[in-house]
Amino acid sequence: MNKKYLQGYQDAADFRWDNLPLDNVYQIIDVYKERALKGGNEYFAGLAQRAEELVMNRVIPA
Repeated sequence: MNKKYLQGYQDAADFRWDNLPLDNVYQIIDVYKERALKGGNEYFAGLAQRAEELVMNRVIPA
């Protein structure tokens, strides 16, 4: 993992995803994934990965 990916991963962890409706969260994650794929942007790849993990924990509690 590179520095940009880790920064995106951490920034997503700091965001309050639980304040948003799930539909909006999924739309945001889709945009992050699109930006990561389109530009090869590691920052957005990290954001998308961590956001998905946090949302899954919210939907399916451990």
